[in-house]
Amino acid sequence: MLFNKRMIPGGMGQAVAHCLKFDAADPNPGIFFINGSETRVEIVGRNKGTELMFLIPNLEPGQYALEVRSIFGQEIRSGRLDTLLTV
Repeated sequence: MLFNKRMIPGGMGQAVAHCLKFDAADPNPGIFFINGSETRVEIVGRNKGTELMFLIPNLEPGQYALEVRSIFGQEIRSGRLDTLLTV
């Protein structure tokens, strides 16, 4: 759950933008929380071009960047939320 830039592990998260859809079976693209190390989101409920709904993984308290990676042709492209999120 994303609320006021705060996340609750085990809650639902949502990302809305363009070109978000990715192959969940491929380990390279996906949704990642980054704070020095990367944690890939394992449970994605909605994987559409303009919306992702996902279960926020168990993360240690701290600030995280949210990054979405998709494959276009042969290359991985990524987009990152401008604001850091807090657990």
